[in-house]
Amino acid sequence: MTDITSLIDKSEFVIPLVGNKFFKNKPSKKDIDILLIPEPKNKYDPNAVAIYSRREDKLVQLGFIIKDKCRLVKEKLELFKSIKVIRSKTKNDENLYYYYLVIHV
Repeated sequence: MTDITSLIDKSEFVIPLVGNKFFKNKPSKKDIDILLIPEPKNKYDPNAVAIYSRREDKLVQLGFIIKDKCRLVKEKLELFKSIKVIRSKTKNDENLYYYYLVIHV
């Protein structure tokens, strides 16, 4: 994973990835084909946008776009040229890394 500080100035959007601690598949260097899929039937948020990765022949969910950025992402989805997942250098209080999407428009 790349450190966020090396990419933040080159990108249009840097958005936190949330919910990843609840999924079996954690973001990794394998995640080079990232998909953002709106989930209008999500019971917690009708604006939810899920983050998936193609790994070999299957899709694995990595988490969600942070709630306050979902509407923005949905409105700009067709403009995105590339999406990367990056990891923080440090861990949080739960001993987990923070993950971010770096989206180039």
